[in-house]
Amino acid sequence: MNVYYAFEFCPQNSLREVLDQRLEPQVARFYFCGIVAGLAFLHSLDIIHRDIKPENIFIGPSGYPVIGDFGTARRMQDDFVQLKKEDGIIKIAPPVAYYDWDEIGTYVYNAPEQYTKTDGLIFGPSVDWWAAGVVLYEMLTQKFPFYSKDARTLREMVKQGRFRWPDDLRVGKTAKALVAALLAVDPMKRLGTYDAQEVMDYPWFRNVDWAKIQSRQYPSPRRKNGYPGPGERWHELALPKQKNVPGLRVAEPPIELRYDRRFKVKQW
Repeated sequence: MNVYYAFEFCPQNSLREVLDQRLEPQVARFYFCGIVAGLAFLHSLDIIHRDIKPENIFIGPSGYPVIGDFGTARRMQDDFVQLKKEDGIIKIAPPVAYYDWDEIGTYVYNAPEQYTKTDGLIFGPSVDWWAAGVVLYEMLTQKFPFYSKDARTLREMVKQGRFRWPDDLRVGKTAKALVAALLAVDPMKRLGTYDAQEVMDYPWFRNVDWAKIQSRQYPSPRRKNGYPGPGERWHELALPKQKNVPGLRVAEPPIELRYDRRFKVKQW
C-alpha cells in the first residue's frame, strides 16, 4: 500500500519574503486576516500550531497566506489549562499533566507563559495569538517588538511585555491597540485566548467580510512574485483555446485571479 501526502502548492515563498519593507496598514491587514482565519480554523479543531512566524506562513498562487510547517503542532490535551465560563465568570481547571513544551517554538515569537510554564498556565490558543501579534508588529514596522541576541535577556523582555513603536511610523491607534491586545502578558487578558471571534470582531477589521477572506474573494495586494518559480512562469504561456482541447472544460477562475487578462471570457 502506498500513502501519499498532497499539499497545497505555494510557489511564492513565505511571508518573510514579503517583509523586505514595511507594509502599508491595508496590506498588512490583508495578510493578517488570512492568518486570523487560519488560526480560527485550527483552534476550532483544538489544534495549536505553536510556531507561528513569517517563515511558516507561505504565500499561495493567489497571493493568500497559508499556514504551514506543523512539525510542532498538536491537539489540546491534559497539559493545557481548561477555561470554562459559568454564570459569566471565567474559571480555570488546572492541567492534569505537563509535557512536550521544552524548546518549542521560536524565541522571538514565544509567549511569556512559555517561559514560565512551571506555573502550569499553558492556555493553548493564547500562544498562537501572541505569535500572531509579533508577526503583525513586524509587518507594520519591519522590526521585532522584543529582541536581544542574549536568550536570557530576550526571555525577560518578553515576560515584561514592554515594547515601543518606531517614532517615524504612521499607523493608526486601532492597529496599535490590536497589537497591544495580542501582546498582553497575561494570557487570560490576551485577545483571542477565549475565542478567535473576539479577534475577528476587533474594530481594525470593521470593514472586513470574513466569508470573503475564507473563500479568497478579495484580490491580493501582491500579485507579482520576485521569484521566477512555477507560480510565475505559467503566466508566460497563453491558455489553450477550447477548440484545441476537446472535452476539457475551462473552469471560471477564482475571483482573486480574474485580474489576469487571459482569463477574460472572450479569450475562452
